[in-house]
Amino acid sequence: MADRPPLDLLIKNVRLVRPGHHPVETRDLGIADGRFTRVEPAIDAALARAVFDARGRYIARPDSAPGAPSP
Repeated sequence: MADRPPLDLLIKNVRLVRPGHHPVETRDLGIADGRFTRVEPAIDAALARAVFDARGRYIARPDSAPGAPSP
C-alpha cells in the first residue's frame, strides 16, 4: 500500500484575512481530516492528495467578516 500524503487538500495562493494580522498575506493552506492544519508562505504540492490554486482569491475567518458577531 502506498504512503498517503499528509494533506487531503492544498489550497495555493490564498489572500488570507486574519484579525490582527495586517496587511493581508498570500499563503498556502493545508487541510487534513477536514481541518486547516498548515498555514505557510509555501507548501510543497507533493504533500497533498489534491491541489487547488486559489489565484489570489480571498479567504477570511467567519468571525472576521464585516458585521460578524465577536467571539
